[in-house]
Amino acid sequence: MCFTFLVLFLGIKNLLDLIPDPITLTSISFDKNKLIIYGITPTKDIYNMLMLPPLESIFTKTKTYFYQMNNGWYKFKSENYLKEKP
Repeated sequence: MCFTFLVLFLGIKNLLDLIPDPITLTSISFDKNKLIIYGITPTKDIYNMLMLPPLESIFTKTKTYFYQMNNGWYKFKSENYLKEKP
């Protein structure tokens, strides 16, 4: 359990270190099997090219919801899950 948490922690730290300039995070929450990220991105493509690959390399399931803002940018909610051990 401690090793799994350490791997998750280091993965999240690395992810935060790689947040690209165009993307702004507004909120992050996590528990032992789930990470939820809220933020703003100029386009879906920028998010999908710069944010999604690191998330997919850490988590077993990733789902992102986009909400277009009046200025054309997008708010997003990213739900990321680790596979639960039986």
